[in-house]
Amino acid sequence: MTVFAIVFGLAVTALIAALLLAMPAIVRPSLPLGVSVPQSRAGEPVVRTAIRRYRWGVAAAWAVSSIGSVALAQALPSLVLAVMPLVFLVLSAIVYVVTRRTILAAKRDGNWYEGVPTRLVADATPPKPGHPPLGWTLAAVLVLTATIGVGVAVYPSLPSTVATHWNAAGHVNATAPKSIWSVFGVQVITLLVVLAFYGLSWLTTVTPMRAVASDAPEQAGSRADAQRHLASTGLGIVAFAISVALGCTSVVGWLAPGSTAWMTAALVITMVLVLGAVAAIVVRYARAMAVASTRAEVSVDARPPHVRADAPDDDRYWKLGAVYINRNDPATFVPKRFGVGWTINLGSPGGIVFAVVTLLIVAGAIVTAIVVPVTR
Repeated sequence: MTVFAIVFGLAVTALIAALLLAMPAIVRPSLPLGVSVPQSRAGEPVVRTAIRRYRWGVAAAWAVSSIGSVALAQALPSLVLAVMPLVFLVLSAIVYVVTRRTILAAKRDGNWYEGVPTRLVADATPPKPGHPPLGWTLAAVLVLTATIGVGVAVYPSLPSTVATHWNAAGHVNATAPKSIWSVFGVQVITLLVVLAFYGLSWLTTVTPMRAVASDAPEQAGSRADAQRHLASTGLGIVAFAISVALGCTSVVGWLAPGSTAWMTAALVITMVLVLGAVAAIVVRYARAMAVASTRAEVSVDARPPHVRADAPDDDRYWKLGAVYINRNDPATFVPKRFGVGWTINLGSPGGIVFAVVTLLIVAGAIVTAIVVPVTR
């Protein structure tokens, strides 16, 4: 388990580090490190220096976390799976906050937005109803069906008490009497998750996307279409990864419940699937945004003034460039300043409800993971 813990910890932190290092190139140039700047200031030396320092800081944080993973795995291997990625994220967050301050200071001292035309945009036309891609969802259902088929075949030969939970080392730490629920409960939950993700995927096809004020109309429309498609596809990829991961652990639990080697293999498959799904979504997002940005038929210099306008300087609504709180904005979801996808507006009623429900779900999952193995 020590070797697995080290490899897993290093792989997770390496993927997160790669995503954070690539993020300045993925986000729009007018939002360096989450700071809104005029397009004409995106190439300022202070901006380039801040981004360079950010990347060096993230690399240093990854090195510290990697060394810590190797050291911690010798004594507490199970903690590496959760602690070291968290340590890396905390260190990277500190680097992000410190480096972006130089851009904020230069922007404030130089009055970068003085005399710069800005504009607000809103999409008053609801998007045409679409159909989310079915490929990944069907693949998830096929995996789920195959897993249930294996369960049905081995159900008569299962012992009267079956394993229901494993710890990070691959050891059984909870059991239950054999029943339809104790054997197939995970598959029922997986099916509900897949259906829920498909429902969210459908919602993304009909949800209006906030256009970026500095984009040309051609870019804004193309970018919105790409975001809807990628969000829908990304949810399908995640649903497929979940179905395969839970399917592997279920089959191992039925066929070899006491084998730590097989359960470790299932954990490795889970790790590869989750990391691969995240990487695939980010890569596809970056490529789609690059293509969308080149579809405008007019150049920046040829645009009329009302189209060339920059996005407004609304940094005051963005805490640390990541948390958006604006009571005057009715939108529930807005594009992220630094990252991929959207974030919630904690100043809107819908955003507050969404945040509370999400926190309750996460808290419930954590409590269940801790309490259920102890009480069974």
